[in-house]
Amino acid sequence: MDGPDPLAQAFIVGAQRCGTTSVATALARHRQVAFAQPRRPEPKFFLTPGAAAEVDTYVARYYPDIGPETRLRCEKSTSYLESDLACAQIAEAFPAAHIVVVLRDPVDRALSHYRFSRSEGAEVLSVEEALDPDAESRPWDRAAISVSPYRYLSRGRYVDDLRRWQRTFGDAVHVVILEDLLADPRRFADLEEALGLDPGPPFSPDDRENAGEGDDALDDGTRARLAAGFAAANADLAALLGRPIDRWTHA
Repeated sequence: MDGPDPLAQAFIVGAQRCGTTSVATALARHRQVAFAQPRRPEPKFFLTPGAAAEVDTYVARYYPDIGPETRLRCEKSTSYLESDLACAQIAEAFPAAHIVVVLRDPVDRALSHYRFSRSEGAEVLSVEEALDPDAESRPWDRAAISVSPYRYLSRGRYVDDLRRWQRTFGDAVHVVILEDLLADPRRFADLEEALGLDPGPPFSPDDRENAGEGDDALDDGTRARLAAGFAAANADLAALLGRPIDRWTHA
């Protein structure tokens, strides 16, 4: 890149099935944001070794429409959250990047993830079978899918992945709790401010995209088992954030 970069850079790194598409859609409407195109499939550029040395290629490929009002480039790739490589490469390429992490009740996230895997043809087990810890180690087509489609439980223990990004980016990590945002859409303005943006179009709960697939449900026993399994990680997450997560039924 010739000369200093005049624009800020942000990455919505996850978590999967936590409302990241809705947050991305709201940001993409903002006149001061250039969103990485195409949004689907997600770019996942920094999952490739050596990508940090290709910043010019990255910007030219994914941000063709930089307007005069643009202040911020933004990419959403939810596979980044659990990747040491992506974290290191983004830090090398954009050390001042903003990192946006969207989280939701991990029990609800697990069910949404299962429904998504079923709808994509990646899952054949029943919901009770799939949400057993032993089922997470199943092999998957690594050429077609960047991360395991079966990590329904471990992917909802957010705290370890969040620590990685906070160690690297510090206060530039912005955590959005989906249930808080849906209960009070005005909280979206807090994210805009943190990203250095003027107030833009409001976030509306009606704007939710990709909210869920299928009608599989959890019986009371499975839901209780999952809630117990997430309890310690939820407590560690609340401690890391320095605030309770009041709207999670299972926190």
